[in-house]
Amino acid sequence: MSHPGCSPDRRRSNLTVAASGVMYLEASGISVEPAHTDVTALRDLLLNPNCTATQITTLLRSWPTAS
Repeated sequence: MSHPGCSPDRRRSNLTVAASGVMYLEASGISVEPAHTDVTALRDLLLNPNCTATQITTLLRSWPTAS
């Protein structure tokens, strides 16, 4: 999927940050159970050429956790 102004390297970097964040949460004993809207919001954020690691972190922290 292409997004104007967002290089493949930038998308790959953003995806790495997001994946690392989810793995960190899991390793810390925090199981996340994102809804479809949560994952869609993450996708949209990762496609934003101005996306930052801080924004990704904030979004991941907002995801619902497993009971």
